[in-house]
Amino acid sequence: MKTYVTFGFDHTHEINGFTFDKDCVAMVEGTDASDARDNAFKAFGPKFCMEHPEEFFDPKSMKYFPRGIFSLAGEKQEVPEVKPWKRFRFYTKSVDEYRPLSFNPKFPWWCSGTGSSGDDEYAVIVAYLPRDEPIYKYWNDAYEVDFTWEDEITFSDRFPKPDYFEE
Repeated sequence: MKTYVTFGFDHTHEINGFTFDKDCVAMVEGTDASDARDNAFKAFGPKFCMEHPEEFFDPKSMKYFPRGIFSLAGEKQEVPEVKPWKRFRFYTKSVDEYRPLSFNPKFPWWCSGTGSSGDDEYAVIVAYLPRDEPIYKYWNDAYEVDFTWEDEITFSDRFPKPDYFEE
């Protein structure tokens, strides 16, 4: 598992003769996301800007880091490919009316179930949106939002192709 670390203007680190600064991204590896994050703290202490686990790293942000991505050994790394879709899983407080606020037949979504926590009820939604579409445009009460980058929309027995869907 990899995590990508960015640095603020006053965060400069020299490791193994290589300088990490605001113009590059450090790629830190670990056995899982937590281990990669721990390794980032071991290498840089608390002096870095952001830490992005591999599944949340947006390669389009590289325009802000002209030197590129480097391993802790100072070896230049390839920029991960840009994937066109985000597959979201999130909760919405709209249990009786959980449809998106704005409908687009090219963006499939499903209600995966409903539940409650104390006095609060929620619906669990799974939805595909293009990489640059904001989730809150479609579900303004979405919370506990998680997503993965995907190359394509994938249908299954649990998440079949909706009748409204247009390719």
